Amino acid sequence: MPRTLATHTRRPAPSLGLVRASVLAASLLWSGCSLRRSMERTLVRKADHAGLEATVLHAGDVDLHYFRSTDPPAGRPLLIIHGFGGDALSNWSGQLEALAPVRPLLLPDLLWFGQSASSAEPTLRAQAGAMLAMLDHEEIPEVDIMAISYGGFVAFGMLELDPDRVGRLILVDTPGPLFSSADVQDMVERHGVDRADGLFIADGPEDLQHLFQAVMLDPPKLPGPVAKAMYAQWFSAHHDEQRALLADLPRQRMLLDHLPVDELPVPLVVWGAEDRIFPLSAGEALADALDAHLVVFHDAAHAPNFEQRKAFNDAVRAYLEAPDPQPGRTDVPPQ
Repeated sequence: MPRTLATHTRRPAPSLGLVRASVLAASLLWSGCSLRRSMERTLVRKADHAGLEATVLHAGDVDLHYFRSTDPPAGRPLLIIHGFGGDALSNWSGQLEALAPVRPLLLPDLLWFGQSASSAEPTLRAQAGAMLAMLDHEEIPEVDIMAISYGGFVAFGMLELDPDRVGRLILVDTPGPLFSSADVQDMVERHGVDRADGLFIADGPEDLQHLFQAVMLDPPKLPGPVAKAMYAQWFSAHHDEQRALLADLPRQRMLLDHLPVDELPVPLVVWGAEDRIFPLSAGEALADALDAHLVVFHDAAHAPNFEQRKAFNDAVRAYLEAPDPQPGRTDVPPQ
């Protein structure tokens, strides 16, 4: 595969759970600044400060944008996969300063999010394949993976396709192979929608407030002009592909006995106790099935990396630096 890298200008998008981005968006609007440019500068400065550069891989029908460490520390790279919304920087900017000194970092935009796209059929297998193509391109034989929500499904997809490329797993509010069609039905009923895409894909700016309410304990109010700006810039593209990705999830359900989880180091499962997308019971079931260490944040919903940023970062660093992680459970009380 030819190594065709090019730097590019990022236009980061906010994630579903980005509380700080929403508050910043409102303040920037009222101060008369350009929301898009100010958000871009803020997130890119964080990446620059953490020693990351933006690159793009053109490989067949895939255009994959991602950030990578330019002067990485020693150790196995950490692949950080975002959830169903936003892009790599918007989901994980709060972790860069804490984790960049610990491991070489790779932060891709998943296909049909951020600035990544493909003409391939939108499936979980396509997502996992794009991640493996990036590792091939970077000549990286093995990575540890931290993934949140939909990103966790991608991580398990990688494990299914090429288990030798996966080391430690950090799974954040993602049920992975335990997710079923019955779980989809329970989720949509909890949120009063007919289908999952009615929850996760905003058809207009008026849907963004419902989206934030679904994933946060204390979502900010989005004034109309802010919601319109955010929707136009960050939530209006790739709807057809994203609907196909959601429809593909139950069909791609993988059984644990088909995955080499017994050969992995003890995983870390992280959950927000108030998660209304995937309830804590799903996290407990996954941790039990994987014989993992479970960390529960009792003042967080679906995005503990935002809502409990420092405690989350401390837990992840401790796990990555532990020579021999052990199963168990840690409950983190409200901060």
